[in-house]
Amino acid sequence: MRNKLLKLAPRKGGYLYGLCGVGKSYSLCAIARLMLTEGYTVRRVVWERLTLDIRGTYKSNKQSERDLLQPLIDCDVLIIEDVGTTTSAGGTESDFNLRVLLTILDSRLEGRRPTWLSSNKSVEQLAQTFDDRIGSRLHEHCEIILLEGPDRRKMSKRSD
Repeated sequence: MRNKLLKLAPRKGGYLYGLCGVGKSYSLCAIARLMLTEGYTVRRVVWERLTLDIRGTYKSNKQSERDLLQPLIDCDVLIIEDVGTTTSAGGTESDFNLRVLLTILDSRLEGRRPTWLSSNKSVEQLAQTFDDRIGSRLHEHCEIILLEGPDRRKMSKRSD
């Protein structure tokens, strides 16, 4: 598995999706650790926190939106967790969120830098909540990986 990840991770990103607790974050942390030991620069962000931080730059003259995004665009490997959790009451993402994700994905595609994402939604569901352009870019840029199994968080509570 390590050799497969080493071949995949620095060249092509991944989109891990599945129900809560199946190991998406755990898997992404393992990929990050592996890439760090191989000398790659890795950044990890949680989608909702990132969008909140970007909005926070609008009230401050200390940091711009570009200042916040540039390290995510320039790093060797980017991990974005929990994409698609910020939908509105209508079940769609805001234009702001769409613009941010498109900016990141397009910039990383142009730079041929792998991006790893996780979500509870399939790529098709994510394309519905964001835009078809997001789904298209993920299919082009990422290995789509469904993680299945029981909720490991619930299982760990039973053994306590």
